[in-house]
Amino acid sequence: MILLTGGAGYIGSHMSMALAEAGLPFVVFDNFSNSQRGVLQRMAQISGTAPTVVEGDVRDAQTLEQLSQAFPINAVWHLAGSEAVGGSGAGTGPQESQWMSGIGQRQ
Repeated sequence: MILLTGGAGYIGSHMSMALAEAGLPFVVFDNFSNSQRGVLQRMAQISGTAPTVVEGDVRDAQTLEQLSQAFPINAVWHLAGSEAVGGSGAGTGPQESQWMSGIGQRQ
């Protein structure tokens, strides 16, 4: 099963549709800070199958651990991030700007 972080975002939703069309199992992991839940309903309408969705943040190690125990994850496509390149690295504080260089990296 593929873990698709940011799977409800613009690129993530297109990737979700491609995975669904290919018949590959995946789970969408998104905090919906730069996406809308309605996208998931639209994906279900188009593909005929509602995607498996877990709401959470890639910076939350406990939620990621629970996710890895609940699903047989064997691949990750990391598409979570701010909606623009500038916003991805220029957060509002040290934790916001530094975590984007790697999942969970905080100083």
